[in-house]
Order: sequence, then structure tokens, then C-alpha cells
Amino acid sequence: MAHLNPDHPLARALEARRVRFNEMFVSARLERRSLDPADFMAFLVEGVAPAVEAVAEFDADAAPRVAEALYPVALELVSRGLAGPNARYPSVNTLFSHVLPRLGRLLMERPARLATSLAHATINLDNLPAVDTHRWLDALTRLAPRARDVKSLLDVGKVLAWQLGAAHWRESALAILASLPEELILPSLRLSDSDPRSRAELLDVLSDPWADLHGDSDPGFEQRPWVGGFLGFGGVFSTPPNVMAIGGVIYAFDSTSCYAVFADAYGSALLLFGHELPDADSEDVLADPITVKSGVVRRGGDSARLVGAAQVTSTAQSGDTLALTVAQSHSVMIIVHRGES
Repeated sequence: MAHLNPDHPLARALEARRVRFNEMFVSARLERRSLDPADFMAFLVEGVAPAVEAVAEFDADAAPRVAEALYPVALELVSRGLAGPNARYPSVNTLFSHVLPRLGRLLMERPARLATSLAHATINLDNLPAVDTHRWLDALTRLAPRARDVKSLLDVGKVLAWQLGAAHWRESALAILASLPEELILPSLRLSDSDPRSRAELLDVLSDPWADLHGDSDPGFEQRPWVGGFLGFGGVFSTPPNVMAIGGVIYAFDSTSCYAVFADAYGSALLLFGHELPDADSEDVLADPITVKSGVVRRGGDSARLVGAAQVTSTAQSGDTLALTVAQSHSVMIIVHRGES
């Protein structure tokens, strides 16, 4: 079983609050019999101990308070199988062992809120195939020294996650950017500190979902990565889905579930809506539609041949974004049309 040196700041905190911590563990195990004491101790040693030690090096008096705040967070994560040796989301282990220890000042400020919020975000991103969670954790760690407080860091985390592919967080990220401290705007958008554009100029560019701050995109059609996939292989659909646009939102659905489709220049994501489509009298009808026929997509004078678009079963459009499904596939094709600027 993993163990701590008795002089370690976490070991001292555990000893000082032994009765309280034991009561918490017993209560958690009564609720979840699968909670393994060895697994929990391993996570305390490998995940919580580095964070408490980092705080102790910064401020020894704060270490017991941080340990007391992190103990129930760790207990909840391990008891639910979200962290520890047998974690469903190993990235949570990385968060605790490698990221939290580098957030010393902010971790001291609000340890429970910071650890819980980042753990939940890590789990959410791990569930998005298009997002590299470790890349997000690395980027967040690099920007942490610039954050004034915990709220600023969490705001930066959401903007970074959107930039790295969490397309469903686009609107909330843009709202954050409207009030984010000036010194965090460029790095949260992964731009150089020498970028001359103002907040207003950047937000103007980003008002177009398919505008990329990091370079110009050619006009015309672009076929983006497919989303969805077969449930048995880690996807979300049990049968080949169809798509429909309702109220400006594209939905992808099969016989058992319905997902909202989010896509922009930085990625694509599906967000579970429910078991059925939302109530609507009819599907959206656009004045400037994108059409697909015989594997060729057209809009105005632009056209392009698509890869894998034989036997189209449904299409749905929102603005410059087209989603389509094909027979025998459990995924949804995403296509964007960019006009001349």
C-alpha cells in the first residue's frame, strides 16, 4: 500500500484530523461499497500529496487548510471511480499530480473550488474525442501565473477548451472574452503577446464561427472531421443517425437519443439534448441553402465533390454549416462554406 513519510505536510494534516477524516471515509464507503482503501490512499499519495507539498513550500501555515479542503474532493472522485489507480478518467490523476502543484497561490485561495471545477472540466473534455485533454492541461498550467484569481483561471480554462475543440462552449467563451482581464486575452486565444489587435477587433473576427484568428482560410467548401460514431466503438449512436435543423440549431438523432451539433473553426462537438428532437412545427428553411446531389455540394456559384457522401440520407444547415448523414454510417459529416471576404 502507498504510504507517506510521517513528516510530509499531508501526513501531518491527516494525523491532526484523523477522527474527522476517518468518519468521512466510513460514510463514503457505506454509500459506495466498491471504494477501496488502498486505491484511495494511493491517490492521496500520488495526487493530493504533491499539491499539499507545493503549498507548504509557498506557505507552510496554509498546507493543513488546503489538505482539509482537498480530502473530500479526492474522496468523492475516487469513490465514484473518476480518479485513482482504476480511474475511468486518468487525466484527473494528471490534474492532481502535475497541474495543481503548479497552481500554488491560486490553490491556496480556494482549494476546493479550484480542484472540483478543474476536475469536472477535465472529465467533460475527456468525453470529447476531438479535444486533447492533456494539451489543455498543459496550456492552462502555462497561463496560470498570469491569472489574478481562481475565477480568472477558470475563465481562461473555458476559453482554452473552446480553442482546442470544445465547440459547444463557444458562446460562453465569447462572453468571457468580453470582460476577461486584458493581460489574459491574447494568451487565452493562443496568440502572441505582440499581436496588435484589440479586444474589439478580435471579437469582431470571432463573430464569424468559421473565422480563424491564426490564419486566413480559403473561400469555398471545406469538409471537416466527422462526429458521432457507433456506440459500441466509443461513439454515441446505436443506429445510423439523421440530422435536422430546428431554431437555428442542428440536431443529430437516432432511435434512442438526440444530440445538438456544434461546429466552428476550432472543432466540432455533440451535446446530448435528450431522447427526442425538440418540439417544432417544421424544419428550418434557409434562403441561401447548401445542397448536395450525387456527392457534389453546391451553394451559389461554388461547388465541390465530397469524400464519402454517397447515399446521403439527411442534411441540415445552420448558417454556413451543413451536416449530413449517409447510409450505413453512424457518424455525421460537417461541411462549411466560406464566401469571398
